[in-house]
Amino acid sequence: MLHRDRRLKGTLVRGTDGDLGVVEGLYFDEKDWTVRHLIIGRDKALKEGSVLVSPTSIRPNWNIAMLVANIGQREIRDSAEVGGDADLRPTRPASGQTRNTDQLMGFHLKATDGDIGHVDDLLIDEASWRICYLVVDTSNWIGGKWVAVVPSVLRSIDWTDRTIEVAITRDEVKRSPEMDAMPVPSAETMPPFVLM
Repeated sequence: MLHRDRRLKGTLVRGTDGDLGVVEGLYFDEKDWTVRHLIIGRDKALKEGSVLVSPTSIRPNWNIAMLVANIGQREIRDSAEVGGDADLRPTRPASGQTRNTDQLMGFHLKATDGDIGHVDDLLIDEASWRICYLVVDTSNWIGGKWVAVVPSVLRSIDWTDRTIEVAITRDEVKRSPEMDAMPVPSAETMPPFVLM
């Protein structure tokens, strides 16, 4: 099953002995596109601040209603805080640089024959924590659909100019799977709010 990065934000994390906090973000390895850390905003009853938690701490078959962890409140309370003035980041894995998934949102994609659209979300595999697809909003030229593009077609990422070059044509992007056809739980495809 795949899950939307944007819908993971705010998800409750429950530990072996109670609530640990909520997901604030994810850090991924830009070389192998695998999530290395979850940023957890600690439950106020434990301690203020955010900490990094390995995705291996999350039990399989998770969902956006609640993530169940195999660690307890003491581990979260005693963990070093991230963010703040020091803006501490996770250590660099051997394979590459870690980046916050939020940094990718809004990046413009350029195909071999022109602009495509922009990154609107990421789809993450629940078993491996691998980013399997970039969800690209192509509303500016295809007619308003969201398509899923695999990271293996990326040629380069310019973090300063916020652009991503892909090694496929616009037509190939047009034929990419649409977001509606992806194996994502229906609760994650609905709007996060209901108008009454």
